[in-house]
Amino acid sequence: MPEIMVARALLLFTSLLLLAGCAHLSDAAIRENLPGVWHLVQPPLDKGGMKLTFTIAPNGDFKRNILLTSNGIQVGDVIDMAGKFQIQDGYLIQTVAFMTRTNGHPHLPQVSRSKIIHANNHEMVLVPDGMTETDIIRKDTR
Repeated sequence: MPEIMVARALLLFTSLLLLAGCAHLSDAAIRENLPGVWHLVQPPLDKGGMKLTFTIAPNGDFKRNILLTSNGIQVGDVIDMAGKFQIQDGYLIQTVAFMTRTNGHPHLPQVSRSKIIHANNHEMVLVPDGMTETDIIRKDTR
């Protein structure tokens, strides 16, 4: 009798984990939530890092600004980019068509893909193809 209760509890727990893992936004819901201003800061700017700000239009067109710092001091000019975001099969696909500074990568357009691990109305957790670390972008709500 105790084995049956343990088996049922294990089945219930496994089912809840499966449901929690499947409870993420669909491609269509992510597309609908994409317009707005998003940002990523890694590591904090006062320690020497970069701040990325994305402004995304309802059609997926974006403008991105990148600010690089070293010990809290801006390094070089802000890098401006423009292109298009698409959401397809659980991936955020970014096509960069314009960049103010190419740093040895003058070939445009550049396409990159990131697997969407988690998405809700104010945050997306992404893993760029070929990487293992996650990027977190947050939507500005001001």
